[in-house]
Amino acid sequence: MTQPPSADDSADLAAAAGDVAAAAANLASATVQPVAFGPLTVGGEAEGRHNLDLLLDVEIPVAVEVGRTE
Repeated sequence: MTQPPSADDSADLAAAAGDVAAAAANLASATVQPVAFGPLTVGGEAEGRHNLDLLLDVEIPVAVEVGRTE
């Protein structure tokens, strides 16, 4: 059987509700502006290619089970 909330629980809940209301007010007053990106150019290699090569060098054992039903 559950117990009714204590005074501390009610105070914590009220404080959390106040925090949520304050956060919502901050979001409502936020200014949103469109972003202008520069044009894409043809050619060149992606900057992250080195990172991808590093990940591809890592050996990971993979097991696949085909045809099993539950």
